[in-house]
Amino acid sequence: VANAGILLAGQDDRADRLDVGVWRRVLEVNLTGMFLTCKHGIRALLRRDSGAVVCTASPTGLYGLAPGLDAYSSSKAGVYGLIRVLANDYAAEGIRVNGVIPGYTDTPMNDYVERPAAHERLIATIPLRRQGTADEVANVIAFLASDEASYVTGAVWAADGGMTAI
Repeated sequence: VANAGILLAGQDDRADRLDVGVWRRVLEVNLTGMFLTCKHGIRALLRRDSGAVVCTASPTGLYGLAPGLDAYSSSKAGVYGLIRVLANDYAAEGIRVNGVIPGYTDTPMNDYVERPAAHERLIATIPLRRQGTADEVANVIAFLASDEASYVTGAVWAADGGMTAI
């Protein structure tokens, strides 16, 4: 499981105001960190001639729904590309590569969201009308890593309460 991510709330910004050092730091962790985790994990899976990789993506990388988080959103968009190219590169060798989109999940990364106002506005955008839990995201990851998903590769599954469905 490749799960690399930082969100520098208060530092990440629109492109015209975004410090290039913040841009580089976010991409270094979120995209390069993801790549390095995959690179070394895949090397181990190649020795076994099979396996599964699951990368953590984000709805912000798929849709422009996080204005002012340009570095974070761009880094997670890169994760989508990484998932697809790795899935294609390693399928013939029995290695599946997929992704999971944790939506607005109750983790420390989302502690920057002002409560109750901004939190309630976010909840209103989620069809299930609640924040997800880490366990709910972990269940999707476990499925994608399991033999139950043996015919799934190059896919990105949402564990986001329907946020990306609308």
